[in-house]
Amino acid sequence: WICAAMASLDGKVSKLGIHLSIVGTLALIVVMGAQAYRSYGNPEKFDRFVLFVIMFLGSVVNMVRSIMLKPKSAKTAKTAKKKA
Repeated sequence: WICAAMASLDGKVSKLGIHLSIVGTLALIVVMGAQAYRSYGNPEKFDRFVLFVIMFLGSVVNMVRSIMLKPKSAKTAKTAKKKA
């Protein structure tokens, strides 16, 4: 929620909020992937495996959406205008 509040503001605070969201999501992807890997193949932990895979995929979707919302730098915006 803090990152979302920061992202809704203007200027550098917005950029900081979006980048913090990306870093946090990356940490979740690593943790959920590692936990899914550790519980894979163990019949006693199959319920956890399913949960970790779902959370991993949700984190990947969130990462993609966060990257799409990431503000473009001035260089990137100028290059995109020249190509169009």
